[in-house]
Amino acid sequence: MTLTLADLKTLVGLQLGQSTVDEAAHFVEELGAESADILNIILAVEDKYDIHIADREMSRVRTTSDLYNLV
Repeated sequence: MTLTLADLKTLVGLQLGQSTVDEAAHFVEELGAESADILNIILAVEDKYDIHIADREMSRVRTTSDLYNLV
C-alpha cells in the first residue's frame, strides 16, 4: 500500500480528533497533541503500512509533512 499525504493527513486527523489537518501544522503547538499522541500516530503509520521508524527518527517528527518525508 502506497502512503499518500492525503491519507496521512486523514490518519493524523483521526488520531487527534481534527476534521482537517494542514501538513505544516505543528502537532504540539498548533494541533494540541501530547507526546503520547505523536507516538500513537507513528505506531498507527507503522502498523498500517508495515514499516518501522527508528526511535531516533521519531524525535524529528513535528508535523504531518515531517512524518510523510520520513516515510
